Amino acid sequence: MYTGKIIDWRELGAKPGPIRAIGREATDASRQALAREIKEFNEIAYGASVKLVHLDTQLIDLLDRYPTSLGFLNRSALFGAATPLKPLAFGAVQGNPDTLADGRYPLALEFGLVHKAGALSAAGKAFVAFVYSPSGERILRDHGVLPLPAAN
Repeated sequence: MYTGKIIDWRELGAKPGPIRAIGREATDASRQALAREIKEFNEIAYGASVKLVHLDTQLIDLLDRYPTSLGFLNRSALFGAATPLKPLAFGAVQGNPDTLADGRYPLALEFGLVHKAGALSAAGKAFVAFVYSPSGERILRDHGVLPLPAAN
């Protein structure tokens, strides 16, 4: 689909319609996560019809606008879409916090909170404490992000 060899959903057994593939640049974290598991993404040459975007918001806009489009982004970004988007499974495994936690779903990105050592303000400390609180972890899970234990 990204090389332009498959151009219609009918070729994959779905309802006929043009595949509007939306790509990301090689340095994009989502593309790098795919490339770790799908080696072809390391050196893929996008077909002429692939639209290249740089931001999740641009990708979501195109996914919203064109119902036969296909793209890849962080699960947490799905909540920015105006229309329902259907996440595809990878190797018959649907990506969610449970399949990520038990290792069945291999496509993952790690998020982090970064600050200068010893320079975190009281408000910053309160925010980090909230992120690791049960309420903060619930918000992360509700948005498709698997919380990790707090670092010391």
